[in-house]
Amino acid sequence: MDDKIIKELTGCLLALGHPTRLRITEYCVQPRSHSSLMFDLRLNPNTFRFHVSILIKHDILKKVRRGQYETTARGKLLLEYISKVKELMKV
Repeated sequence: MDDKIIKELTGCLLALGHPTRLRITEYCVQPRSHSSLMFDLRLNPNTFRFHVSILIKHDILKKVRRGQYETTARGKLLLEYISKVKELMKV
């Protein structure tokens, strides 16, 4: 595996290593509005912007319409990976 791929994978896993970003990614498997994200996940606007920007930077989340976000194909694949790791760890 080349260094660029390792660096990108590490960045994605670090991004999803934060509980708030993982919750956002799981919640946005279906498109969600920013207001429902903030309300349902109890995020203030600054926290929302901070975490969403990191997820977008790593191509885990995308803006699909004005004010709507959805987990990308990469994000969904990472969620599957995390789910399998949880099963192995029996968490």
